[in-house]
Amino acid sequence: MSKSQYHHGSVRQDLVAAALEALKTEPYDAISLRKISRSIGISATAAYRHFESKSDLMCELAATGRAMLAQHLAQRSDRLAHLGKAYLGFATGNPNLFGLMCQSAAPFSSGKSDAISRQCMQLVPGNPGDPATATLVVGFEAWALAHGLARLVLEGQIDIAAAEKVLDGYAERNTGGTQRNSDLGAANKWR
Repeated sequence: MSKSQYHHGSVRQDLVAAALEALKTEPYDAISLRKISRSIGISATAAYRHFESKSDLMCELAATGRAMLAQHLAQRSDRLAHLGKAYLGFATGNPNLFGLMCQSAAPFSSGKSDAISRQCMQLVPGNPGDPATATLVVGFEAWALAHGLARLVLEGQIDIAAAEKVLDGYAERNTGGTQRNSDLGAANKWR
């Protein structure tokens, strides 16, 4: 890394980008701030000017992952089954990042997670006069189901085809049959 990049403030972003790249092949607990620093050509001392600890970097990565997930869902979710499959596709396409997001000390109830739950709720027909009840419950059910299925797939307990069938059935039951999904797996860019 050149000195001009460092002085222009890109070190923090470079550390995050390098750590995200490392998460493609390594679990989050195998990543060290020192190793990430070396990968972008800076000293560990320089890295600690941007992150006080590995934990701080991991929290930043988890927040970045949630933002990536929210963006992924926003681009691919016009139907409830698509939303679940997009969530599943993100998790299986980014297993180490997803694992970090689930284990991070940074709360999953951040603004990005709120965006995810809003996306779920917008796809569920409900009583417009009572958004805090049925629609909210079904929205969180959909999120919990997709999250649980993603974890089961990542743990090798079920295969992705079975998870997608469960998501299709759930969407069918909770949208009155109006959310048929003819393009199974189309949302799974991440796999």
